[in-house]
Amino acid sequence: MIYWLTHLKHGHRELTYNPLSEISINMVQTIKYSLIRMFLRTSKTITLELLNTLVGSEVKLIIEAVYKNFALKRLILCNNQLCPEIGKAFAKALYNNDTLTQLSFSGNELTFEVVKALTDVLLVNTTLNHLCLNNNGIDSEGGKALMKAISKNTTLTLLYLKGNDFDYEVHDKLKVTLFTKNISTDLPYLDSYDFPRCSIS
Repeated sequence: MIYWLTHLKHGHRELTYNPLSEISINMVQTIKYSLIRMFLRTSKTITLELLNTLVGSEVKLIIEAVYKNFALKRLILCNNQLCPEIGKAFAKALYNNDTLTQLSFSGNELTFEVVKALTDVLLVNTTLNHLCLNNNGIDSEGGKALMKAISKNTTLTLLYLKGNDFDYEVHDKLKVTLFTKNISTDLPYLDSYDFPRCSIS
């Protein structure tokens, strides 16, 4: 990679990183995209953790990987502000995925449309066991959709939901549903402090 950056057909390149330089930013994005693509193509088991960093070409690459990559087991996409179209595209890819076991969408301000698409996945998915949806501002309607899906899902063992906007009734019913299904959660008691959590442990 360093050889390519410094010699191959381009002469010497300045590798000093300057966060305000468009050349530096483009260089970092090119390297990151190339590395992600290489790992997705060559690895037998993959964990991807991408925080605050996704750009358009990388989003397409990750969606394709979720759709057809058999090595991707753990995907963490926190604080990427995924728009509804991208969120639904991820959900569509997940609908056909049977290898991913852990997924984090923490801090992405998911709309009801995206949450509903994810609950449709939970109704049919048989491999995902850890799911992180906390700090997304999911409202009570989204919470009700999650409850319906959770009640029918047979594989989830952990679900993070802190930092959403459920009303008291939905919050309590979610806790009961999760307890009944023996699914671990970070939903606090209503008077406890809401500590943020991003990655799946």
